[in-house]
Amino acid sequence: MSPRFPTTTPGRRTARAECGCALPSALARVRAFTFSTMALAAAAPVVSAPLSLQRTYFGEAPLDQFGYALHAAGDLNSDGFADFLVGANTNDSGAPGGGEVYLFRGGDEFPSSAALTCAGQVASESFGGAVCGGGDLDGDGFADWVVGAPGAGTSGSDPGRVYVFRGGASPDGAPELVVEGSVATGQFGAAVLVGPDLDGDGYGDLVVGAPRAGNGEVRIYRGGPLPLDATPDRIVHARAGDSRFGRSLAWLPDLDGDGCDELLVGVPHASQSAAWAGAVLLLRGTAMLDTIPDLVLVGQAAGDEFGTSLEAGVDLDGDGAADILAGAPAANVGAAVDAGRAYLYRGGTMLDAIADHTFDGAAADNRFGTSIASGFDWDGDGAPDLAIGAPDADANGTDSGACTIFRGGAALDGTADATVTGPAAAAHLGESVASLGDIRRNGRGALLVGGYSTTDAGRALLIASSDMPVDAVVIPPASGARLLPAWPNPCNPSMQSALRIPESGSWTVDVLDVRGRRVARLLSAWLTAGNHALHWDGRDARGAAVSSGVYCILARSAKGTCTTHVTLVR
Repeated sequence: MSPRFPTTTPGRRTARAECGCALPSALARVRAFTFSTMALAAAAPVVSAPLSLQRTYFGEAPLDQFGYALHAAGDLNSDGFADFLVGANTNDSGAPGGGEVYLFRGGDEFPSSAALTCAGQVASESFGGAVCGGGDLDGDGFADWVVGAPGAGTSGSDPGRVYVFRGGASPDGAPELVVEGSVATGQFGAAVLVGPDLDGDGYGDLVVGAPRAGNGEVRIYRGGPLPLDATPDRIVHARAGDSRFGRSLAWLPDLDGDGCDELLVGVPHASQSAAWAGAVLLLRGTAMLDTIPDLVLVGQAAGDEFGTSLEAGVDLDGDGAADILAGAPAANVGAAVDAGRAYLYRGGTMLDAIADHTFDGAAADNRFGTSIASGFDWDGDGAPDLAIGAPDADANGTDSGACTIFRGGAALDGTADATVTGPAAAAHLGESVASLGDIRRNGRGALLVGGYSTTDAGRALLIASSDMPVDAVVIPPASGARLLPAWPNPCNPSMQSALRIPESGSWTVDVLDVRGRRVARLLSAWLTAGNHALHWDGRDARGAAVSSGVYCILARSAKGTCTTHVTLVR
């Protein structure tokens, strides 16, 4: 049930790439939803300091591929907080393999569950194979959102569809518009983009990629007053030598001062420079929606699949101009085959086809660059930061996956500042990443990292600065293990607790403050099954008395975690 089609890269062994998906129904189903921790208690993802895991969202059933697609949705209900979307493109809630999309609303606290779910109603449609939000298509002041359903359906020949949903004070799951592809098995909706004003008319526009419609095509639909129109206003076809044209999409704010935003199209199997080296085309926006590229960025070597992922519109290096980022997940790094790379091109009037920064995958077969996100400022320094996914990295087992974070600003370089690794083999964490910006309006950005998994339901991790309150942490609990409530509580200054575990294993138990910093370590040992007493005397690791406040007791092992809290009153 993997969404990737096997493809043979010229001059290279078989490489995994490409999204495969299926069709949707006229109306998506809306239901209440609460996330389950089923089957995920076996392991926890690893997040390096100075980041912390704030929420983990899980799919509903094995092989749902929850987390395959992610995107910030903008402020759909105009409550002042940004929302976000997660796709599970093989979920069976509406129909076998129909797919499902989950809408989460931002707020003062990170959301603990989806506010709305929409399920595709046609078997094997892969509703949720692509998601996007944030643009106002109809000019009503609310951000709108779209869902791609690029699958071939049970007939094996469906062209794919895109569903358009309007934002509002109470967004619902009824699509305003359903747009149909026209080429059988064309994967219309494998990439979707809503937001850019490409023609300068003041309305956001809709862009849809169909990378298997022949050699690929992109269709552009102008926004405007209701009713929205399902007839494309412009179709951009692949050039000679292109393949998988429209596999990825992004946009840049107006570069030339004509009032029109610019469009970027990824072509990972373009072969102009070398077989499947890949390319990215920049199409300048105009009132007539130009189809001739003004700039072409090309992959460096045969089989690189440059353009598989795209990110643009954020000034990462602090020079005042929005930059372009493109992933080449099948690029070799020295002798490391398919380690993957990502490239940054500085924006502004000096934008050219020469990469200004290169980011390299750490090891062979990582497929670093499969996904890219920027625009979240997790450290609060005023500079947006960068995340790059490597879903086939093996840190915690084969294809457990990883996401690497780089600090933005004038000192931006290829040195990783933090990493997130998948919890277990086949988790494919990093298949998707999305910047959530300052979702809580507290001056710190957040990042969403998805892993569709070929062994469980899939997951999406919400990552933020480690100085967030640690009581926000929700990660897979260790099956059958628990920390007994602290006593006395409140305490002054000492307290007792106990760790109860059902089987032997290596455990650590730490006391953390509300910023997620370790205050003291209570235990680090191999433990047998049973109860293990814990004691804390209200002092830190240096023996100094800590101040009054709420503290988290966090127990961790390879099997998961458990927590309890204590209030210290002096």
